[in-house]
Amino acid sequence: MSVKAITNLVTYRGGVGQLSFVLHRMTGLGILLFLVIHVVDTSTVFFFPSLYADAIAIYRSVPFMIGEILLVFSVIYHGVNGVRIAILDLYLTKN
Repeated sequence: MSVKAITNLVTYRGGVGQLSFVLHRMTGLGILLFLVIHVVDTSTVFFFPSLYADAIAIYRSVPFMIGEILLVFSVIYHGVNGVRIAILDLYLTKN
């Protein structure tokens, strides 16, 4: 893939559709990041129990609680927008 093609993919062209596209990608990456952190953190309970206890203490801090709220909104937005895209692609045709 050329640099021009990559630049074209990430360039903001305006409009609701482009904003929806960008937010859908960002929420998807955020959810993926959470899942990776969750799997790595949960695996430490078996190998390093004290490290897991420290991680849980960090997760109870205010920034992580705000992050969990953002995660919930991200999952909701990503799911609803995904259903919207599926409906548009399956049932509505362009003239």
